[in-house]
Amino acid sequence: MHWELVESPDVVYWRMIGWEESGAVRARFFSRRGGVSRPPFQELNFGFTVGDRPEDVLANRERAARSFGIGIDRWVFCRQVHGRRVHLAGLADAGRGARSVEDALPDTDAVVTRESGLVLATLAADCVPVLLYAPEARAVGAVHAGWRGTALQAAAAAVEALSSLGARAREILAVIGPAIGPCCYEVDEKVRSAFVSEWGRVPERLFAPSREGRYLLDLWEANREVLRRAGLDERRITVMGVCTSCREDLCFSHRRDRGVTGRMAAAIALL
Repeated sequence: MHWELVESPDVVYWRMIGWEESGAVRARFFSRRGGVSRPPFQELNFGFTVGDRPEDVLANRERAARSFGIGIDRWVFCRQVHGRRVHLAGLADAGRGARSVEDALPDTDAVVTRESGLVLATLAADCVPVLLYAPEARAVGAVHAGWRGTALQAAAAAVEALSSLGARAREILAVIGPAIGPCCYEVDEKVRSAFVSEWGRVPERLFAPSREGRYLLDLWEANREVLRRAGLDERRITVMGVCTSCREDLCFSHRRDRGVTGRMAAAIALL
């Protein structure tokens, strides 16, 4: 499955070409470029909780929504907590968290729906955004998975939720979007132990020894493994391979920017 970087007049984003050409779904990963936020949140910051001016965040979201083609009051945002809770979104959820974090879906890191015209969004600045599309069941999902969410297999929980909507795991298409890569993500033994505790056996390729007691964690491959274990066909999983820490020109990175940075959005909707 192929994607392209689109530099529109208002915002810059990656779009999933194959999905969008079907006319049935729209799926995009927004970069940091094209918004109105000031340093250190320049430019397209989606996060209300990082210290940016709320009016600028809202202006950014509205600008992105215009480019997406569905108004911001049809978007659904979560209060992400690095867990694996999945919410089944209906029309009553339209606009949740879009204009204020207070009414976002509480304690939620993944959303699925079968409703057309409802935009599911997750936010990240190193954590892994995963977009899911089940064409036969006409259902979509969006997942936020940092290292904790990956260890807890949040993407697998979303696959299970899509299955409850009639999707078969092997028909589901998945894209693992821009996130910190194994080139830049050094973690300690505590993180590796958390994976062992949740997974039992952890593939050695996920944790490359770096220095004493430290490892380079491959979150891209870890989420691909989560999806494989959940029943997805390997050929239907796409890893974009865009490292948020390396690509300062396009991406916010919590690790690189030492916690003072914006948030990018991944968004998907049935049309």
